[in-house]
Amino acid sequence: MFINECSEEKKAKFVKYLEKHGVIQKFTDIFDKLMKSKEKPANPIDFIREELGDVVIPEETIEELERELEEAHREIASLQKSIEELDEEEMCLENEEVTTEVDAGPSSSS
Repeated sequence: MFINECSEEKKAKFVKYLEKHGVIQKFTDIFDKLMKSKEKPANPIDFIREELGDVVIPEETIEELERELEEAHREIASLQKSIEELDEEEMCLENEEVTTEVDAGPSSSS
């Protein structure tokens, strides 16, 4: 019996907490608005989220953004590879210059 009473006490405290912060009233208002709406939304969860101030992004938009992100990642990888290749090419050219200077020997200007 004590466990049940303790649980009921916790519930009562929690309900008071929600009431104090306007949560119960906000949900009551949302449910009332949903109940009174002539055309019921296709997705009541999205309706509730929107009423709470959340921005619901359509699934198509999310999929398009994911495709664009994937494409951007591929482009970044390609550009990083190009940078590495250019860095290697630059090192080869610098090595060739050094080798050419060494092969030519010191310049004699006597």
